[in-house]
Amino acid sequence: MISYVFYDHDERGNEIPLSENSFLLLMDICFKYAEMFAMYFSSKTYQMFPELEKFQIKEIKTTRNLSAEEMMYYPYLYKRYFECNESSKKALLNISKNLWSFLDAWGYENPENLEFVRSDGSCFFSAIIHEGEARFFPRPGEEISDFLDQVHWFKIEC
Repeated sequence: MISYVFYDHDERGNEIPLSENSFLLLMDICFKYAEMFAMYFSSKTYQMFPELEKFQIKEIKTTRNLSAEEMMYYPYLYKRYFECNESSKKALLNISKNLWSFLDAWGYENPENLEFVRSDGSCFFSAIIHEGEARFFPRPGEEISDFLDQVHWFKIEC
């Protein structure tokens, strides 16, 4: 299996921004190959994005690994899955046009960790935003080179 990894920083800790145009291209590619996308919502952000609700397919409620004090305020995470179509893409882009701002911390109040899933349930793209890491898992025939040409990715073969 081959994956391509991109970080929001280099090995010296310098930020590597992802332009809005690159992010829009990323979204076009992900919506082309995925059937659904998912994000984690905290108890705080759960009700903040009603425009996504009509596209929701399923939800998984999880507990968080937090201190007792934090658990009093935001005890759960909700991984919510949404169908991929042009309308849901528009709703997603209304949240942000910056991959690294899909975060519920550091001044952002957004759902976290954008993930795109194929119709067979396998992952096409995944990002762990608070770690500054994003990955593609392309299969033969899934064309991502236009995006890879715009950013500094690392190829990993497993």
